[in-house]
Amino acid sequence: MRHSVFGAILGALALSATSAFASTVLEPTTLDFEGGASVYPRAAGSTATVDGYILEDLNIGSGNCRAGDCTHESGQGVLLTLRRTMNEVFNFDSFWFSSQGNGNSGDNYVSVTAFTGGPGTYVKGQTIDFFFGRTFAEILSEDGATVIHVEGEAPTPGNSSDCRNNGICKQYGYSVGLGAGFDNVTKIEFSALATGNNRLDDFGVARQVAAVPLPAAGWLLIAGLGGLVAARRRRT
Repeated sequence: MRHSVFGAILGALALSATSAFASTVLEPTTLDFEGGASVYPRAAGSTATVDGYILEDLNIGSGNCRAGDCTHESGQGVLLTLRRTMNEVFNFDSFWFSSQGNGNSGDNYVSVTAFTGGPGTYVKGQTIDFFFGRTFAEILSEDGATVIHVEGEAPTPGNSSDCRNNGICKQYGYSVGLGAGFDNVTKIEFSALATGNNRLDDFGVARQVAAVPLPAAGWLLIAGLGGLVAARRRRT
């Protein structure tokens, strides 16, 4: 009897300690560009702040998206940036894209780049290029990112097995799962080498938030010990 009570007390102490030290958890969010003009202004070049995430140079529209609205990014150079207010750290986990232009692999694709640091001191990290003809296997082995074909709202130009199961083609939709190189970042940039014309949707992001407050751990311990005392009294 003594051993079982002592073991239960140790268990309650361990649970309390775990709650005390595990003070943060990841809070995932999907930025899907829905919510209307009051959330995502529709004028080209707009800025929106959603759940503490700042998206700049948006061009919100419908058509050829994953679902509903998305941002239509075209042109050359940096197309879109994503960061948090107060330059907080976050994880960029996933996104969906469809390259809609008629160019070839050399001048019509989207790139995504991770940055750390802050304004004036940003440090460029991993860049992944999603160009026509690049295979899913290459992206996984070279960049640690997974790509799968995920149909969007617009009809695809054909029913190519290669485009659905093997590599990136124009006007097909793809979901990307990013690796550790896009964890603990402070800014994300989407860009195009030349005349990219891309639809971007469903940004999966996550940040660290406070978990169980430390005082709650103390109440948990007290409640656990009280229950043990009550149980012992019932048995005697």
